[in-house]
Amino acid sequence: MAARIKEPDELWELERHLTQRRKEIDAKYEFKYSALLLVLADLVRKGCINLDELHGLAEDKLHIIRDHVESAA
Repeated sequence: MAARIKEPDELWELERHLTQRRKEIDAKYEFKYSALLLVLADLVRKGCINLDELHGLAEDKLHIIRDHVESAA
């Protein structure tokens, strides 16, 4: 997208696009500690990671993640 910019005014369109993508990513991957287990559950549900990769987390946290994965299925 940036490679196609010919005029200075076209930078604003790039800025709008990048701002929108940042907002989407921020909403999808909210890394506040309070939301981390939900983010991990979402990543497991989508197949980006599996429960084996979370080895080392406390069993109560794994239980929460499993519950959220199963309830979303």
